[in-house]
Amino acid sequence: PHNAGASLLAAGALSEDSPDAILRWDAKQRIVYMNRAAELNSGVKREDVVGVDPGLLPARDDTYHAGVARVLETGLDHVDEFEYRPADGESFYVRTRYLPETDAHGQVTHVITITQDITPQKQVELELARLVLTNTRSAQREASYRRVSEITVSGVGLTVVCEAVCHEALSLLSARQAWVKAHEPDGPGRFVGGARAEDAEAGDTPHDVDVVVGSELWGVL
Repeated sequence: PHNAGASLLAAGALSEDSPDAILRWDAKQRIVYMNRAAELNSGVKREDVVGVDPGLLPARDDTYHAGVARVLETGLDHVDEFEYRPADGESFYVRTRYLPETDAHGQVTHVITITQDITPQKQVELELARLVLTNTRSAQREASYRRVSEITVSGVGLTVVCEAVCHEALSLLSARQAWVKAHEPDGPGRFVGGARAEDAEAGDTPHDVDVVVGSELWGVL
């Protein structure tokens, strides 16, 4: 039996004090456990949701519930990234891992969800994708934007997204080198990812495009 979820909750205080939002769902998609971080993220108190029928929940995210339903049906764990809308406050981007909990016969009895706030990373990825769209030619840039967008929602990580953006820059801008650096106030910047054409030369003159997230300079492309 796959009981990674049960093993996690067996840690007790570790689950309760985790910075990640942790929920346990029964086979009828009712919440039977909710840690403190999940209360803060969702904007609802655990006493208002534990044991409540899904259709009567004060805050319901269809993507979240679809992920739980998928594990109950297939018995397989998976990871998903999406924009979560809490009961109050602004939406934010999350990465959620869904884990099945099974009985002695292999039947899924519960699902554990572990959710991390990935808003800072996702904002950078979306801004990089936007820069590709606004700095290249129309027909090619739309195809390029789609390719980069598909990568940003796949959960592969910031470095892979940066490398994909840089490869598109080589193709669309006839560039010979491209890279992404994260801004460091007292340094030259932290290299995150890049790409290089076969005929690239060390003496090539770079052209920097600022990567601004919100109103803050995150780095340069």
